Amino acid sequence: MTTYTPGWNFRPVVYRLYDADDRLIYIGASHHLPERMRAHELSSWFYSLIYRLDYADYPTRFDALAAEAVAIQEEAPVFNVRHRQEHYRDRDFADWTAEDIHACREWLRTNAIHLVPQSVRDFLHFSGIEAAA
Repeated sequence: MTTYTPGWNFRPVVYRLYDADDRLIYIGASHHLPERMRAHELSSWFYSLIYRLDYADYPTRFDALAAEAVAIQEEAPVFNVRHRQEHYRDRDFADWTAEDIHACREWLRTNAIHLVPQSVRDFLHFSGIEAAA
């Protein structure tokens, strides 16, 4: 994981998160990357899987958001829901590993279930993996 320095400037970026196997797991956009990563730490069930972060600067927030949407559609990161081609169709979760399922289940044991997308909760439920209420 990248270490952030105190002099970080506010600027629009598109960031990519990878797991230990260098698998792209999430793409996001932010105007303050350290703050966004802190938010992931507090509220993203997949945070424990993050091994590497890459980012690219963009001139405006609009440019970053547009680039994020295109990147998600073209690169299909495992844990993005918004902007994915199959967003409005049922997902089969075939791209999830046993480690992904375990990490999500463990996170749900002690965190707010509403922070995990409904499609993920449904997958865990129908897979016989019950989440804490």
